[in-house]
Amino acid sequence: MGGNSEKAKCHIRIEGCKMEIPIGLNSMRIMRILMLGLLSAIGVAPMLAWADADKPKATESAVVRVEIGYGDGVEKHFTAIPWKAEMTVLDAMEAAKASPHGITFVSTGSGETTFISQIDDLKNEGARGGKRNWTFEVNGKLANRSAGVYGLKSADRVRWSYSPRKM
Repeated sequence: MGGNSEKAKCHIRIEGCKMEIPIGLNSMRIMRILMLGLLSAIGVAPMLAWADADKPKATESAVVRVEIGYGDGVEKHFTAIPWKAEMTVLDAMEAAKASPHGITFVSTGSGETTFISQIDDLKNEGARGGKRNWTFEVNGKLANRSAGVYGLKSADRVRWSYSPRKM
């Protein structure tokens, strides 16, 4: 160290406590090893849990919502349908159907030709003269493809509305 007797200070902070330890520069390596031992002794797991506190838990975010608006003020909300990779709107509808107090629906076709023509007791009325039909939105955006191919991500919200055709 050549005549320099100045000591370095090591600052340790553990959950709001601060400890200041003056040590010689040659001792820094030993101090690091001791710190790793101390962290192991007090448990690193709580510190890792604290670091991950901002990350959503799998059970919190790995779901999709399905809402059915019947056009008369009555709605059904399925708020915790388990999401899975490659899930489509049709898959979410099948999950809503299988849930307690679920829905019924009629669909024809498959894949990109899937067409939902009825949910519960309300059938599509046709295309002319302000007739009511089932349409769906995902996260507030009107769908531009079939429920059979419209892919969902975790935390997506599907809303079906029974109303006159939207343009």
